Amino acid sequence: MAPTARGKAEFEIKALPGMAASDFTSLGTMYAGLLPIAADWSNSQGSLFFWKLQTQTRQRTKKLVFWLNGGPGCSSMDGLFLENGPFIPLFDGTVQLRKSNWLDSADVVYVDQPVGTGYSNTGGSGSGHASSLERVAENFQSFLEHFMEVFGDEFSNADVYVAGESYAGQYIPYIARSILSVTGSKRINLKGLLIGNGWFDPLRQYAAYVPYARRNGLLSGDYLTAAQDETESCVETYSKASQEHIKSDVCENIMDNILDESIATGKTNCLNMYDIRYHDDGPLDGCGVSAWPPHVQDMAEYLGRADVKDAVHVPNEGKDVVWHECDSAVSKGLWNAPDAPSYKLLPQLLEKIPILLFNGDKDLICNWFGVYDMVSAMHWNGEAGMQNAPINTWHLNSELQGWYQTARNLTFVLKQNASHMMPVDAPEAARDLLNRFIGASTSAFPSGELRIMALDQVTIVTDTSWDGSGRKEVNVGTSAIGQDNSVSNSTGNGAVESGTGLALSFGVVAVALVILIVFVVTATLYFMRSKMHDRGSNGWIELQTQDDENHPRDDGEGVRPRDLAIPRRRSPSRNPQGE
Repeated sequence: MAPTARGKAEFEIKALPGMAASDFTSLGTMYAGLLPIAADWSNSQGSLFFWKLQTQTRQRTKKLVFWLNGGPGCSSMDGLFLENGPFIPLFDGTVQLRKSNWLDSADVVYVDQPVGTGYSNTGGSGSGHASSLERVAENFQSFLEHFMEVFGDEFSNADVYVAGESYAGQYIPYIARSILSVTGSKRINLKGLLIGNGWFDPLRQYAAYVPYARRNGLLSGDYLTAAQDETESCVETYSKASQEHIKSDVCENIMDNILDESIATGKTNCLNMYDIRYHDDGPLDGCGVSAWPPHVQDMAEYLGRADVKDAVHVPNEGKDVVWHECDSAVSKGLWNAPDAPSYKLLPQLLEKIPILLFNGDKDLICNWFGVYDMVSAMHWNGEAGMQNAPINTWHLNSELQGWYQTARNLTFVLKQNASHMMPVDAPEAARDLLNRFIGASTSAFPSGELRIMALDQVTIVTDTSWDGSGRKEVNVGTSAIGQDNSVSNSTGNGAVESGTGLALSFGVVAVALVILIVFVVTATLYFMRSKMHDRGSNGWIELQTQDDENHPRDDGEGVRPRDLAIPRRRSPSRNPQGE
């Protein structure tokens, strides 16, 4: 008899080893376990592991986020335990709660995928690893259908988002295309994508290494010359190839030269390619790869425990199942995948759903120069690049977080002082991005905790031209902060209609008011820029001036290696690709 669908009670987590009972209870009901990718509920083709957590904040519309880490082949438990989940694993085997996490906004499901990643399995044969992104998407779609069979009573009408980082920049567009192609009763309401420090366009990302490294003082002299020569070889190799590949061994040499200089300049160990503010402290990993971010080893030890596996319904099946943060077999199967790089899918996706791309500015391997260059060259919804869309500053609780720009359903955000894993460095800011993008209600949060401050316009001048040698030069400079672009909640001209998303599309409606006040000599020029868009007709991301319960925001005031995009050949001691 074929296996049958299982009820969600079978996946309920009753307790977590190392977590205080009061903390466990505060998280509400959690579910975890393995869901097969075979239609008949058998494990013949493998299963994907998931861990589902629920928000304690009531939303008018249920919101569900699927989080995927990258690698390829790295576990999404990185997201749960190190980034945006509620857990912090400690050296003594206990687990504490992280205050700022994504459960404030939505139910979040962390999925180990493709098969063979983390707790997921290939069905026992070992031959079930995905060898293409198309297959990754097909397997995830099968998992998703089984997930909805189990939890459909909660999420049949939910707004669904898929989020992730690094190599998930390849996974997610393929998965989104698959989800959007489904019709009938199995269709889900996919509302948008969030991708941090994504690996999208290999050639532009490889070519961005040298400009980014030079701009940040990481390359000079002979090492700069060598890296430039390697970039030329990389470009030439790509131009002669019969198809674009997601990874190129020739292009890997560019990073090697950057890391080599970091050693030659007197550092004990070489540069951390995920956060240029740090150098590796080894000896666990090779050059460019360190035991970063904090608690990564604590997480690995915790998830390797038999009692933890029992708690989250991962069977040992008579033998010790070892949890690996990253699986080399999964990685090898996908680095030579025949699929087109995912950036080619973005234009068609942007015709249907909004996409948020965010980057930490201290990441070298998936640096923002490469991502922004891809955006600038891409043609979508009738135009190329961001055109003349203004670049605005992003504040949270009066502190500058970074800059953002939006056009025709696409938003690019640059987070200052953040690494490859932005939620590690700035959990509150990461939560703020999610809240704005999905239109989460803020009424259940402590007063001022999610305050959206005024948005000031700045100018970023970017030259992403290619010269005859194939070297790309990206010249980035930021002018002085311009005039206040505070957004009003009034209903007259210039108001921004409540929308799904991060505040990001301002037109050219300028109102100048100069006030002279006795005893306070202050001249303030307000340029109020906004556009009204019907989100039903074009779906643009807009500044949300009201939450899901139609309450004005703020009472009407203005509103280290975990996810490697590239395996390092210098890391023989463990799987080289990080997150």
